[in-house]
Amino acid sequence: DLEARLRERLVRELGHFHGRLVRYEVWQGALRWRELIERCGEQLFFDAFRWARRADPDALLLASEGEVLSTRTLTAAEAYHNLAYRMKAQGVPLGGVGLQAHFAGEVDASTVKHRLDVMGELQLPVYITDLAISGLDAAKHAYELEKFLRIAFSHPAVAGISLGDLWDAGNPLAGSGLYAADRTPKPAAAALERLWRDEWHTEA
Repeated sequence: DLEARLRERLVRELGHFHGRLVRYEVWQGALRWRELIERCGEQLFFDAFRWARRADPDALLLASEGEVLSTRTLTAAEAYHNLAYRMKAQGVPLGGVGLQAHFAGEVDASTVKHRLDVMGELQLPVYITDLAISGLDAAKHAYELEKFLRIAFSHPAVAGISLGDLWDAGNPLAGSGLYAADRTPKPAAAALERLWRDEWHTEA
């Protein structure tokens, strides 16, 4: 059944990668799959984290959601916040919250900051995953990427940022890569290197 298969997969994967994975996304998109979770019972969702903890006591276990940072309405952020709060209250070993950062066009700075503030109320580390900005020309893409990185890097709740796309070639999110289809670096690659190597790097 579903419970047995889910437990088997978690035990297999975390057992195989034990000691090699720092963080593990136990469940991605719980809000999108809410109807399925409600049919199966929310306890199954919570138990998945408990099985994962037993399989690898050292891994930081995350839930991960999309459409929290990029939507103008607060509904998804509130729902994710409330879900994570219930998990904490029931002793589920949730080590942090993941936020998939996909933007089709410009980044709304006030919306992003507010959503990070909401998730920060949980007193759990927030990890930005799969950061991708699409649908812009190369110069605007670099500007928006730097805008988002500055917001996230400066926010006290954010513990890590992962970029989603390296190349434009074959990418369903048009123009979101750091390198063009011919593998030449785009302005976003230069902006990222400047931030990491110069502005946010210290020799101390």
